[in-house]
Amino acid sequence: MSYFDSTVKWIEDGKAGLNEGLNMGFPRLRTHIPNVQKGTYYLIGGDPGAGKSTFTLNAFVLNPFEDVMKFPDKGNLKIFYFSFELKTEMILTKAITRKLYYQYGLVADVNYVLSRGKNRISQEIYSKVLETREYFSKLEDVLVVNDIPENPTGIEKALTRYAHENLGSPTYGTFTDEDGNDKQYVNGFIPNGKNNYTLCIIDHISLIKKERSFNVKANIDKMSEYMINLRNTYGISPVVVQQLNRSFASTDRMRLNKLEPTLNDFKDSGNTVQDAETVFALFNPRQFELTEYRGYDIEQLQDRFRAGIVLKNRYGSAQKRIPMLFIGESSIFEEMPKAEEMSPQRYELVTNIKTNV
Repeated sequence: MSYFDSTVKWIEDGKAGLNEGLNMGFPRLRTHIPNVQKGTYYLIGGDPGAGKSTFTLNAFVLNPFEDVMKFPDKGNLKIFYFSFELKTEMILTKAITRKLYYQYGLVADVNYVLSRGKNRISQEIYSKVLETREYFSKLEDVLVVNDIPENPTGIEKALTRYAHENLGSPTYGTFTDEDGNDKQYVNGFIPNGKNNYTLCIIDHISLIKKERSFNVKANIDKMSEYMINLRNTYGISPVVVQQLNRSFASTDRMRLNKLEPTLNDFKDSGNTVQDAETVFALFNPRQFELTEYRGYDIEQLQDRFRAGIVLKNRYGSAQKRIPMLFIGESSIFEEMPKAEEMSPQRYELVTNIKTNV
C-alpha cells in the first residue's frame, strides 16, 4: 500500500468514527486536544502540588476507561502505568475516593479511607467502598500498574513484548555487526486490524531508574527516545508526567507577574518538550498568593482552582487556558465555568465543597 493509500485509509477510518479517540472528560479541552488518540505523545507538567498525578489519573485512566465501558465498540484499551511516586494501592485508593464522590456524593480523602492517624472509616463508608468492587475489577482488566522503579530499556522491552504479542506482527530485516554476525531488527509492524488504544503512563519521568552511567537528563532523553519509537512503530501513546523547574517561582517572574508555566520550565530535560505532540501544564494561582487570576476570585476559590494550559499542540492551537475545579481530597478534576459566568451562587457551590464524612 502506498503512503497516499494508507493516508486515505486513515481518513476513511475517521469518516467511520474510528478516529474520535477516547473521552478525556473535559468538553472544552477536547476542542483543543481531541481526546486521547492512538500513537500520540502527551507531556503533563506542573509545580509540586499542582495535581499532575490526579489530572493524569482522570484524563488518561479513569475517564477513557469509563468511555470504553459505556461504548465498547470504541476499541480495546490497555494502560501501562509506571508509577514511581505512588504505590499501586495508593493509586487505587485515590480512584476509590473519586468513585465515592461521583457515585455517592461523598468527599472523603485517602487518610479517611485508609484510617490513617486519628481517622477511622465508618462501617457505612466501608460498605460503599466494597460496593465498587465490580468497577475496579473491570478496571484491573485494563490497567497494569508497575510501582517498582525500572530503567528505560526495561520499560521499552516490556512494551515491545506486549505489542508483539497483542497488537500485531513485526517484520524483520537483517544486518551484519562488527564481528561479521547476522543480526535481526524490527523494520516494520503489521497491526492486527483491531482498534487498539495502548497507553504508557510514566509518573514521573525523573524518578525512572538509571541505566548504565546515565545522569538524570540522559536517562530522561533515552526514555523519551524509546517513547518516540513505541509511538511510531506500534501506535502506543506515551503519557509522561514531569516536574517543573524550581526557578518557576523566581523573584523576577513574580515581580513581572509571569508566573504561568512555559515550555522552558520543564525540569531536568527539554527533550520531552521537543518530542511530545501535546504539552499541557497545570497552574495553581493560590500557591503564589494571588487573589485574582484572569477574572477568577482566587480569594474565594482558594485551592479549588487550577488553570490547565495547553503549551504546545502540534495538531491544533496552543496557549489555550482551561479553568478547572480541583477537589484534591476526592481526586477530582472538572472544568469550571468561564470567569464571566461565575455568579455568587457558583462561587458558593465551590466554597461549600468540604469533607462530609
